[in-house]
Amino acid sequence: MSCGQCGAEQQRGRFCVRCGRRLPFVVLATTTVRLPPRRIPTPRPPVEGGLAPA
Repeated sequence: MSCGQCGAEQQRGRFCVRCGRRLPFVVLATTTVRLPPRRIPTPRPPVEGGLAPA
């Protein structure tokens, strides 16, 4: 993606190389390292039918 202000294609981190304008978050999303999704522990449903230890 290009800079919205000057139209430059080059970027250095979060800033445009030509005009130094801060790039929007949409550009950052493609350059930042994506973290693996967190594993959310699912709560076990209550056991029915008398299988749970008394």
